[in-house]
Amino acid sequence: MCQYLKLKFLLLSISCILLISCQTNQDIIEIKDEVDLIPEGIAIDQKRNAVYLSSIHKKKIVKASLFGGNPSDFIASEEHGFKLGVGMTIKENTLFALSGEESDGKSNSMLSTFNLDTGSLLHKFELTDTVNHFLNDLAISDTDQLFITDTKGHRVYTLKYPDGELELFLNDEQVKYPNGIAISSDNTKLFVDSWFEGLRIVDISTRKILNAKHKDTSEIGIDGLKYFEGRLYTIRNGGDDHSKHGLIKISLSEDENKILAVEDVIINDPMMNVPTTFDIVNGTIYLIANSQMDNLDQSLNEVIDRSVLTNTYILTHKITDIVKE
Repeated sequence: MCQYLKLKFLLLSISCILLISCQTNQDIIEIKDEVDLIPEGIAIDQKRNAVYLSSIHKKKIVKASLFGGNPSDFIASEEHGFKLGVGMTIKENTLFALSGEESDGKSNSMLSTFNLDTGSLLHKFELTDTVNHFLNDLAISDTDQLFITDTKGHRVYTLKYPDGELELFLNDEQVKYPNGIAISSDNTKLFVDSWFEGLRIVDISTRKILNAKHKDTSEIGIDGLKYFEGRLYTIRNGGDDHSKHGLIKISLSEDENKILAVEDVIINDPMMNVPTTFDIVNGTIYLIANSQMDNLDQSLNEVIDRSVLTNTYILTHKITDIVKE
């Protein structure tokens, strides 16, 4: 009887776990790499069933399977001049990765591109001068036109890949301290987050900002931004208040010129410890749940307390309310 009850309890526990998983459409991927990775950027390679993480602390890119196994350096620390790793994206067989830092009174920020088969460096585009720059996040159009936020320079740059050069696209007080950036499916609009102004919608052909300051998305720590099926998704970094960490969804008007609503998708998940960026593949969101960024002295790039570091966890979420086909 005792063994029967134990078996019954075990089966019930498994059923509860499966039920919770089905109800939340969430799962956790554990990356057992260095606990002091402090990742900021993430990109999912569907073709190779791989995940790439860019490290701020280690100044490198790590590759692992989509199940979290076999983590290894895709590029080693400071290889090819790679700096503090931030935003990344994948298109076809190319990984686009941003990095940068300040040294000797100069700001050095760059876009590096890599062949996913060989790991070899394909191109590198740099901004290096005494003016503060920090290329932070990027979006790419169907015609390989890149748009990149410069958070410290308060600008958006563009680049026609692979033969073009970094050129100024937008320099406007209405996008001061830009971070996350996304592009519409028809490649006509940019969505740019500004710390003080909130989410701004930019007409690419005219470079005009179409919407007013958006208070609900200003000064809340937005990081990363993706357009998917007529909506926007983004991370909210609640700073010291971890209860505000999470993933939010932003609904747009039919013409995508206005923001209609901001809704919580995942808030205050126990796995979250300063979530940063994410990727979306086939309707599944893969987000860095615990960058542990608040345990890094960013001025020195040194870990504050190594005793509390953990492995990196990627939280997945299946999007079920598709708006457009």
